[in-house]
Amino acid sequence: MGQTLERMKEGYSKIRNEALAHAFSYMNLIEHWGSGIPRIIGKVKAAGLREPEFIGGEVDLRINIYRGQIDGAADHNNDDKVPGSAGKVPGSAGKCRESAGKVPESDQEKQIYRFAQKNGFVTRVQVMELLNIKERRARNILRKMVENGWLRKEGVSRNTIYVNNMEGR
Repeated sequence: MGQTLERMKEGYSKIRNEALAHAFSYMNLIEHWGSGIPRIIGKVKAAGLREPEFIGGEVDLRINIYRGQIDGAADHNNDDKVPGSAGKVPGSAGKCRESAGKVPESDQEKQIYRFAQKNGFVTRVQVMELLNIKERRARNILRKMVENGWLRKEGVSRNTIYVNNMEGR
């Protein structure tokens, strides 16, 4: 039986390039065979977004992830389509700022905050590139922004993203 979208959603894995698959496995870039598509679906649903659209599957695969929440409040036109990106993640767990429209005070924090607002999230590596700073400084700034309630940390290790904590305000 060949690979189908339904089987991918269920976690079935079919290796197309043995050499590449084993190289990625050796470098610990693969957590578990077949876990990617179900994890994508789970993360998108957990973020309150509609299920991703899967196009293709036999030779190639494109995944469209849409901004906007499941409740139908979002307009799902091409402007909402963000291929390859989870887009804006709704919700605001943890500390939140009381007044809307406020932004962090330091220039570096403002840049990070605006980047996260525009792109839905920011990573430590993106902060390093955006501000041209080293890893330790990026970690400290992000930690402070989380403590002050500007950003919310999601994920662990290399999968950590920092989400705008004032979403929907």
